[in-house]
Amino acid sequence: FRKHALAYEEGAMQMHLISDVSESARCVVKLHLLSLRCHDLRSTEGEDQARDFLLRAACGDPEAAQRFDFSLTAELANAVLESVSADLALLALDEDPDLDEGSSHRDEPLSHLGYEAAEALRWLAWHAAWREARGRVYSAKKTDIVDRADAARVKWLQAVASSRQGVSGDMAGIAETVANAARAISQHTAAFRVLPRDLNLAKEGWTTFDTIVRGLLEGEVLSESLRDEIKWLLWNAAW
Repeated sequence: FRKHALAYEEGAMQMHLISDVSESARCVVKLHLLSLRCHDLRSTEGEDQARDFLLRAACGDPEAAQRFDFSLTAELANAVLESVSADLALLALDEDPDLDEGSSHRDEPLSHLGYEAAEALRWLAWHAAWREARGRVYSAKKTDIVDRADAARVKWLQAVASSRQGVSGDMAGIAETVANAARAISQHTAAFRVLPRDLNLAKEGWTTFDTIVRGLLEGEVLSESLRDEIKWLLWNAAW
């Protein structure tokens, strides 16, 4: 507020020195300077006293008018009060910890994935399904298929980790859970579709997948819409 007061003094001197500005420009500058003085009075005298000085000055009280250096009308006094109220409202926003950068997103469930994470999830689902299907065809594990599936999992976890800024909750844990869901639904579909079929394994895979998907909404890290999109992406890729 000391800075406001100094700015007011400097501005008032300039107003008295400059005479070749338009009336509209003078009114804008005058309103600004009066608002600064009102802020200064508010900090030293209190809010009620500053308002009283302003309204008394508008009514022609010489003692109050001396505090502002300018003549005031009732209309101008009301404009000053509105300007001060707007300044204080902006100050309240600036000082609100809930409106700190990124905090508005931290308190809300994640509603979408970034491109890199979404693309990594697509490949995670594909390679998980391919791994389980090929695993039922060949008695021995195909090293290249396993390696690609493991690489896709790592890529997915890295993509989520690099895009988790400003997101509340345990996104690393969510990413691991989604990867496990991809493996479970892939086991389910492979056991159903690839000979020799195994209905017990298919049921086990489905139960695991369903449990994981339901649990994705715990902690409110993911929105329900994003959870459903992830669920159906994994389902469609596996089938």
